Amino acid sequence: MVYNSKHICTYQYYDSKFENFIPNNQIVAVEVEKCEDSADLVYKSDILQVFNLSEYDDAIIEQEMITLFGILKTNEQMVECMKKMANRFLTEELEFGMMLLFSYDTFYVTHLCVCDVIEKGNIEEDNINLLTKLIN
Repeated sequence: MVYNSKHICTYQYYDSKFENFIPNNQIVAVEVEKCEDSADLVYKSDILQVFNLSEYDDAIIEQEMITLFGILKTNEQMVECMKKMANRFLTEELEFGMMLLFSYDTFYVTHLCVCDVIEKGNIEEDNINLLTKLIN
């Protein structure tokens, strides 16, 4: 597995809509200018970095998502989040729900939860509460 659990996402700091959803453990000491165009570029960069890529490679990302799903489907809290996301599109496909968790609006918190599962085996309460708040 090549997922980079050490990467810290930063795109959310460039988008003012996330101001009330910054995790307590990720307060930034540097003020950044709010700019949605910058946020989108940084989001794309964050996605590449968590998969240890310098450019988009569909095959690597697909394989990594399959591996990641195998890990996350064993975590009840992540399964609930995947179900909620899938239900938005009237499906119960957990794999689809997991892919939706990597969307712009939820990725930065999903990444924290994925890192918790990979590194600790369970998700910190603050992180799962924030993800649940974002997807409800």
